[in-house]
Amino acid sequence: MDIPLRFDNEISLTVRDGETGEVRHQLTQHNDISDDMLASGRNIYVNDFIGDPRPYCFLLRDGADWSGFTWNRKNPWAPYCYVPNNLSGGSFDAIANPHWRAQSGCSAAGGRWRLFYQWTQLADDLQLKALGLTGWDSAYPAATYGMVTDAWSVIVPQSLIVLPTPVLVRGRKGGTQLQDILEISYYLSVVGVN
Repeated sequence: MDIPLRFDNEISLTVRDGETGEVRHQLTQHNDISDDMLASGRNIYVNDFIGDPRPYCFLLRDGADWSGFTWNRKNPWAPYCYVPNNLSGGSFDAIANPHWRAQSGCSAAGGRWRLFYQWTQLADDLQLKALGLTGWDSAYPAATYGMVTDAWSVIVPQSLIVLPTPVLVRGRKGGTQLQDILEISYYLSVVGVN
């Protein structure tokens, strides 16, 4: 008798006020896309030869191109994957976080993996519409996945979560305003390995 696989994966997103720590927005939704991920070397994440932990999480802004968009894992792409990472109003903001981050925490419990990401200094206000994971394979340098902090990047999503409505995350705006703190917990069940 075949027993169907049951996954208990979700994405948890929290936006906190940078001054008070007060929760400005909180969202938890089921992760319908990323239940089966290929993991290099039978590990959910590995360190590549330049020492960056994987996988990366990256942020995608809102826009008209999300209307009618359908995820295709055989041809992964998403609108607004071209992101000017640290470019703010045409000038480089060396203090700002890029739109992509390596995970700052990873833990396993109850058959699931929890990957944790945090942004504390985005360059500008961001209407966050989606987020993706990429960079699971350690055989290639980070630049393969568009992980370049001072240049335009094309980041190919290996998994994608589209939010039901955009979420405002306040950025530095050149240091003229206090920025929000964005926290993302990404839960995965890895059932496929290579």
